[in-house]
Amino acid sequence: MPRMPSGAAGTATDPALAALWEAVGAAKDGSPLAPVTVVVPTTTAAVATRRELPGAARRAGWGGVANVDCTTVDLLAHALGTPGLAAAGRRMAPPALEAEVARQCLSEEGRPWSGLGTHPRTLAAVQRAFTELRGLSQAALEPLARRQVAGAAVVALLLEVRRRFHHRGFADRLDLRAEALAAARGRGGPAGTGALVVVEPLELAPGDAAVLQALTGERPFRLLAPTPAATATEHWDCADPEEEVRAAVRAVVAGAEDGVPLWRQAILHPPGPGYPRLVRQQLALAGVASNGPELRRLDASAAGRALIGLLELAGGDWPRPRLLAWLSGAPVRTGPGGRPVPVSRWNALSAAAGVVRGVGQWRQRLERLAGDVPAEADEARALAGFVEGLAQRAGHVPRRWPAAVDWALGLLEDHLDPDATDGPPWPAEQRLAHAQVREALASLADLDAVSGHVEPPEFRRAVRAELERRHLDTGELEGGGVGDGVFVASYERAAGISFHTTVLVGMADAFVPGRAAKDALLSEELRALDASGGLPTRAARQDHLERRARAALATGTERRIVLHPGADPRTGRAHVPSRLLAELLPSSLPTERVPSLTASLTAGGPALSTTERVLRELGAWEAAGLAVDHAPPVRLDDRLARGLDAAQARAGSSFTRFDGLVGAGRVTPFDPARPLSATRLETYAECPRRFLFDRVLGVHARILPEDLWRIEARDRGSLVHAVLEHYVAERIAGASRSLDRLLAIAEDHLDRAAAGGLVGKALLWRLDRAAIARDLHMFFAEEGDLEPLATELSFGAADDDVPAVRVTLADGRSVQFRGRADRVDRSPDGELLVSDYKTGRQTGIARLGEDPLAGGRRLQLPLYAMAARQAFTHDGPVRARYWMVSAERAAALYELELTGPVERHFGEVVGRIAAGVDAGCFPAIPGPPREQGFDGCAWCDFDRVCPATRDRQWAAKRTDPELAPVVELVDADAPEALPGTLVRAMPAVAPRRKAAP
Repeated sequence: MPRMPSGAAGTATDPALAALWEAVGAAKDGSPLAPVTVVVPTTTAAVATRRELPGAARRAGWGGVANVDCTTVDLLAHALGTPGLAAAGRRMAPPALEAEVARQCLSEEGRPWSGLGTHPRTLAAVQRAFTELRGLSQAALEPLARRQVAGAAVVALLLEVRRRFHHRGFADRLDLRAEALAAARGRGGPAGTGALVVVEPLELAPGDAAVLQALTGERPFRLLAPTPAATATEHWDCADPEEEVRAAVRAVVAGAEDGVPLWRQAILHPPGPGYPRLVRQQLALAGVASNGPELRRLDASAAGRALIGLLELAGGDWPRPRLLAWLSGAPVRTGPGGRPVPVSRWNALSAAAGVVRGVGQWRQRLERLAGDVPAEADEARALAGFVEGLAQRAGHVPRRWPAAVDWALGLLEDHLDPDATDGPPWPAEQRLAHAQVREALASLADLDAVSGHVEPPEFRRAVRAELERRHLDTGELEGGGVGDGVFVASYERAAGISFHTTVLVGMADAFVPGRAAKDALLSEELRALDASGGLPTRAARQDHLERRARAALATGTERRIVLHPGADPRTGRAHVPSRLLAELLPSSLPTERVPSLTASLTAGGPALSTTERVLRELGAWEAAGLAVDHAPPVRLDDRLARGLDAAQARAGSSFTRFDGLVGAGRVTPFDPARPLSATRLETYAECPRRFLFDRVLGVHARILPEDLWRIEARDRGSLVHAVLEHYVAERIAGASRSLDRLLAIAEDHLDRAAAGGLVGKALLWRLDRAAIARDLHMFFAEEGDLEPLATELSFGAADDDVPAVRVTLADGRSVQFRGRADRVDRSPDGELLVSDYKTGRQTGIARLGEDPLAGGRRLQLPLYAMAARQAFTHDGPVRARYWMVSAERAAALYELELTGPVERHFGEVVGRIAAGVDAGCFPAIPGPPREQGFDGCAWCDFDRVCPATRDRQWAAKRTDPELAPVVELVDADAPEALPGTLVRAMPAVAPRRKAAP
């Protein structure tokens, strides 16, 4: 990329500025103190001109400059018209008041769009249309309102709003301009205006043009012609808009390195939200200060989000997601002098409690959680109290505007404290935004003049509209004013300013001239009927944008760079260069190609950030054939070294700590003081990485109650288990078999589950309840004449009567097991029968005839059989079974008899799993690929945190000796069919509603 030649920042005189001072000097006519008013296109240009005029005066031989005012036509009209309005007893209506009067008009029956009067987007569109219409005169508006074309109703609406303004003693910009025009014709302008120097181009609305014409007709003036059209000095063809912006910032940085002050450089872009955000982001990454029209609005500030969010909460039923979003969007405090809200903890508590919406639900479900989990009781009750108190206060909105404003200010003061010292300090711009939000809110008290009372929805709408309308004013901040850093703005905002270097981005046909949007309110037919030209058509707006782009390029006095993007990265479609380029580029000017970011890292020029500098250094080392991990940036930055180490390790063939090797003995299955559960080892057999996340690190997916459509399969299974445990416990205590009692117990448990909130949508929950009842009918019919001995037989825990089950492995070490068997029965022939309830389809059960332990993924039955034999000191046969308690079951029953071969096979499988755990090997084993994922990952909670290349990593690393225990487990052959295992179906049994006699 080309750099500015050394010394290019010299002291060459700006011809536009020199011409301006010549005109000012001529207007003073030899009298240094004579008043002169310079009229420029924008307020930004006024500030810039005022800043540069003294230097131009000194270069012209004057000692300085005095009594020269730089202003705009709008400010002149305000100075001219305000006295007349004050004399008539009228004052300017603020935008919020205009919006309220427009809303009232739109809400009246019989008017166009009467049903849309309360919609904020409708009002915003109407106000934008009003702003454009006020560029016309009253005389031009009245005929348009009578036309039978689309858009005439908007003109009529504006005239009605003006009539109501006048009735209440308010005025708008049309009235101000009319007074200004009368004053200009009568007395020639404000006192002290003196001679006028008008700097073009001034693209004025017809009404403003009339005021300026009246002023120039009444007093001496000089018209300073616009800078002649200029052509580019450089043309860069860039890969895409992002690289285009990076190239523009590089040009600015290169200029600064060669001595051009930042304030003498500008990056100008087409209208729209895309380019300004990109430019500001890249300048911030490069550490380069910038100024220009502020993009941030008050509604996006912390205080604005807090205020709008709280008002919306007060108007609803306090849904959990919205409350948590409000708490997360700003540093909310629990109350006056209170602590910062613990958002993450309150999020987890309310989700665990099953809160969805409703103040009563917040109290009831959090209170239930407090009773169930004593360790969380205090925080759960604190959250419930916070929501109740906030809802009570926020729910009583006063019905008068001033009182409603005071109420909202009080809520904001109670829950936001920029001066608090017990939390992170507020950034300066957020402190400033907080003050400006309060000012904006206070301004709404004026609406009492046009509305006798206010309803809460109207108040919320007005607050949001006012904060969306106002941009953050950073002029008070250090480095936040005009002239502080690179000027960044759209093409039209540069009018009347001169820069050493001007960079134009976005010169593609899609942006310049672009496709002018169709106005939904002011139709093309209406615009064509406006003879004054104040309502430009779509074609006129496109021509206007091209004129602005030409004028923007001409603001560069020494260096003028034009860039255009080659493609749209979102769609991959090529951008057609703007047709204006043929006019802006000299025929002999070469085009510099700016490649993608990867290529630009080696293309030279200044680095825009520390990250880019590091990437360049690493690329240079790699190009030189040197080891990147020895490059200075890696040696100096431990985080970069670790990241590089991880990337290299994962790409290699060795199994490392970055792939799940935590080290031998870090997680041991042989600790007798910590017995293991069967499901714990089953998880390892399914996927060691999942075992590490879930069983070792304790990472769990959080279930959000508002996202549940129906009860989770896991929760449904737990619910059925609880019902059956209760029922069987009564049977053991002496109760007889009773379907009615079973269903009554189920109703109680189902009601409590519904009160807990994690059962999904109401309609689907009714379907699930009915399905559970059908499953219980089937269970009762299949139970038969078994004699229950135990329910939830617990073994291996410290307070259990039954000790842990000890399994001795081939190497002499032993593994201790704990667990809970769902049910133990004695059959009529004296056998022990252990049952483990299973809900859902359980499709894998049908394959257990091949391997009863499924390679370690089904360990429960042999373990529970051993525990039952130990608990009841039984010498005879012990059978264990999966009892499928679901009408959707793939197989009704799987039985396994605890035989010698079964126990030996169990010990072998447990030994392989234990060896892998003890070796600290936790690789991801995804299984064969399937549509949108892998077979072993389809239902895993950690699918999203595992790398997408997990299958290739496993294939590349499985031959590493470190993985031998895991490979042995995965590749172990299933044994021959073991005696005593059976998968079979039970005969279908029709549900019965009454117990058998």
